[in-house]
Amino acid sequence: MPTKTTDRLTHDDLKKFCQPWPGGSAKEWTCPLCGGKLALYKADEFLCVGSCDPKKLAALLYELRDAKKKKPRPSTTEGWQGLTPKDYCAAKRFPLPWFILNYSAIPLGPMQGTYNGKPVVEFAYMDIHRKTIFRRFRESMDYGVISEKDSEMVIPYGLWTIRPDKDEKWPRAVVLCEGESDQQTLTFHKVPALGVPGVKCWRAEWAKLPALKYAEVIFVIQEPPSKPGAPDVGKKFVEDVRAAFPGKIVKPLNLAAHTSQHAKDPSALHLAVAEGKLFGWENPAVKEMLRKPGWDADLVKSENWEEAKIHEDFMESFFLCVRAVMKTANERRIVSVLAADVEMKLTKWLWRDHIPLGTVTVFAGMPDMGKSTAATDVDARLSTGANFPFSGNELGGPCEVAVLASEDDINETLKPRLVAADGDSSKVHFLIGTVVDGQTDSEMAIALDTDLDMVGCFLKEHPDVRQLRVDPVTAYLGIVNPDRPREVRPFLQKLLKFARKWNIGILLVMHLAKNVEVSALYRVGGAATWVQVPRSVWFFAKKEKEEGDTTPPAHIMVSGKGNLVADDKKKALEFRITSVSVPIEGKDESIGRIEWGAECETTLEEQMGQHSGKPGPEPKKMEAAKKYFKTALADGAKPRDEVFDAGLAAGHKKWTLTGAAKELKLEGEWRGGVYYWMLPAQPVIPIVGEVDGRVVY
Repeated sequence: MPTKTTDRLTHDDLKKFCQPWPGGSAKEWTCPLCGGKLALYKADEFLCVGSCDPKKLAALLYELRDAKKKKPRPSTTEGWQGLTPKDYCAAKRFPLPWFILNYSAIPLGPMQGTYNGKPVVEFAYMDIHRKTIFRRFRESMDYGVISEKDSEMVIPYGLWTIRPDKDEKWPRAVVLCEGESDQQTLTFHKVPALGVPGVKCWRAEWAKLPALKYAEVIFVIQEPPSKPGAPDVGKKFVEDVRAAFPGKIVKPLNLAAHTSQHAKDPSALHLAVAEGKLFGWENPAVKEMLRKPGWDADLVKSENWEEAKIHEDFMESFFLCVRAVMKTANERRIVSVLAADVEMKLTKWLWRDHIPLGTVTVFAGMPDMGKSTAATDVDARLSTGANFPFSGNELGGPCEVAVLASEDDINETLKPRLVAADGDSSKVHFLIGTVVDGQTDSEMAIALDTDLDMVGCFLKEHPDVRQLRVDPVTAYLGIVNPDRPREVRPFLQKLLKFARKWNIGILLVMHLAKNVEVSALYRVGGAATWVQVPRSVWFFAKKEKEEGDTTPPAHIMVSGKGNLVADDKKKALEFRITSVSVPIEGKDESIGRIEWGAECETTLEEQMGQHSGKPGPEPKKMEAAKKYFKTALADGAKPRDEVFDAGLAAGHKKWTLTGAAKELKLEGEWRGGVYYWMLPAQPVIPIVGEVDGRVVY
């Protein structure tokens, strides 16, 4: 018979802690006591078909119901005293000074807000520059946090705690977790981590944050369900993060399954290993330090709280979980193809032997060497289908061109130069920037490290575009450092894939570094990677004139690299920049254009005066510097600074003089506080005697 009670029990109560009976009706549940079928007939009558004691079952059901009743917020109860940072640190086992130094919106400032007139702990969500975006508050250790009403500008918690090192390298691995205390715990143990204010708050656009973008592996703390049968929001969190990073390793960390403490999250693991140990401001060493003036500076250098082995124990358990996870099969794997299955294809060209299609080409040179004017000539010939010098038109007709150019004005330079080159203006697109739909005042510069997708959308709308010119590429790198190969190589490989995908040629116009005493190949963009990844690299310079030649100076376009061309095809091209009249606003304006000359056998070494294999001063200049030293020091020792300054005044470069002095092995000595240079002494070979009229040494 059903058991009748005076305390009403409803289906709304049962569904909070009982599982539905498989295949049963909405009024049938799984008994939490025996696992059999439990039926609730109406608000206060239930029956278990098993052998449960009705009184024990009733007591258990009401106990479960009361445990699930929503507790009133502490701030609404009588006697609530609030929560201070000191109380929070004591509960979470953090050193209070460390907490203030690292998580205060203003360093060493208050972290305490007020709610209903009582103190609450403030969690400031700050950007990488430690500027507060929004805040959350904690009023009790037994209750969750309160967000500000305006929480639309949500960002991960702890952005300011992850920064690149002195070499500007970001951490290779980052941990994503839920909430503030887990992020604080991991940061305390020097683990790069970002906290999400609730697993349902994850946003895919966070994948562009540098701390996550440049990480090779992303670990996600996957907390277990709150109870058996409850929605696995932790698993959903991992899936959402993985979807935001296609191709990147994303690994879930289940601390409960892989640590001996069976902790559900980093904070719980930290509390488990810190149990019973002197910690933070409880440590006498730290307490003594706080009595001294300037304690904040000492605290940054102090590791006293880690001497209690808390850090060591935590990391041992944490990395036990990491190792267990990394042993599982990665999402990525090696993909191969048998050579016999590869179909051979001809290389496609925009300009035969000069600019290939579907890859990256570089035009490099010092300012005013004609590289942008030559690039405009290429644009013009592609737009009209005209033949290229010493070559035909590989595409068989005109195509469209897209141009990114930041250094020249569209109205005053780019369009007039295109017209001067006889280009078709209806087929050349100047990409100016990006805007949000319907917001004309939101224009932003294009950054190829993040905006390639938008460029792809443009190419989809203009399928006849066959070349993208970027002039200069350093103006469109975004946060990529052009001097760091570790950042440049992935960027260029990304451009290569992009060129193949859209069947375009990408022409990068670049400047050379000013140090003329190293190889030209090492002067492009600041990193040798700029010439290692592209398939074709051309250098632009002025051709040296013969003595007595009074004609205007000619320029030369010489090959620096051509992986797709045989050596006998890598011919240099002479050209001159002539002027033509272009009507602008009713007046004829003189605009420069390219006039191509003859092919020649000039090599990069001959033109640039350097060895392309490795950096180093030009041999001719080195010999000239050596000759200068031999002449200047021929009559004896002289003050080093005087000799060096005279060499600079004579036109020798600093590094050439330094190298020449080393090669000559100049000797030196101090005389009255002045350092003197002298030529190395010639060895004296003694004469032993004379044999048969010959001198014997």
